[in-house]
Amino acid sequence: MARPGVSFYEVMKVADTLTNKGASVTIDSVRGILGTGSKTTIAHHLKQWRADTKHDAQYDGIPKDLIDAVKLLYERTKNQAQQNYEALQKKHQDKMEELTQKAIQSATQATKLQQEIETLKTIITEKGQTIVRHQKEIKILNAQQEQIDSEYTRDKALLKEKIEQITTLKSHLKASENNAAHYLEAMREQRDEERNYFSSQLNVLNAENLALKKQLTSEEEKICTIKEEQQAVAQQAAQSQKLYETKVTEYNKVSEHNLSLSAEVACLNEKLKLAKLKMGDFALKQPHTDSQEALDRANVSDSFP
Repeated sequence: MARPGVSFYEVMKVADTLTNKGASVTIDSVRGILGTGSKTTIAHHLKQWRADTKHDAQYDGIPKDLIDAVKLLYERTKNQAQQNYEALQKKHQDKMEELTQKAIQSATQATKLQQEIETLKTIITEKGQTIVRHQKEIKILNAQQEQIDSEYTRDKALLKEKIEQITTLKSHLKASENNAAHYLEAMREQRDEERNYFSSQLNVLNAENLALKKQLTSEEEKICTIKEEQQAVAQQAAQSQKLYETKVTEYNKVSEHNLSLSAEVACLNEKLKLAKLKMGDFALKQPHTDSQEALDRANVSDSFP
């Protein structure tokens, strides 16, 4: 509770004492004797004392003690009313300070929520950019996979063509061998007569056979090379498939995280709405009192626009 100011009775006694001593009655002289009190309060009491002193002549014949007792009773009543007023004013000031602190806390909370929302917006933007980048990478991988599939199909057709060529060469070789056997059988009957001719023909056939075998060996080596290339292509396709599956998994995780962030943003928006509603209720509940309370509200409004 606030300390009450000096009473009119105290100021009156000091003023009477100074008057009896022939000293000048001023605010500073009275305050110097009392040792306390604001100049405004002392000036107010001195003004009343001077007014009462002018009317003392009207109370001739009435005992001064009775007049002083009435003045003392009046002063006590006035002081009690002053103390009640100051208590109410102090209570009002405490209430205003409490409401001001609540307003500051609400504003701080709203600012914090706004900062969190901005942070989440930045995170969502970064995650969206990451998703777009991953989608581009997946498109590139799909294009590479299509190219690998195309090369594999082409190599498979080439391998089939080579196998058909080898089959044809084997058929030719077998036909040549059959022809040689028939020819040898026929020549056997005429061997004495046509030995030299048969030997030359046999050499020719052997040479052709050797050439065919060399060609067959070369073609088989080409087939082995094609098979090795096919295995390498298959391994590369398996690696590309594994990388594609990894990217798809990462994309699903990012999508799930985005859904979680969206839920958090919605929750923060609800909190921000509640904070704004609380601030609006605070503005509606402020009391409209006398001129002193209006001045207090004006000071609070200047400090917190």
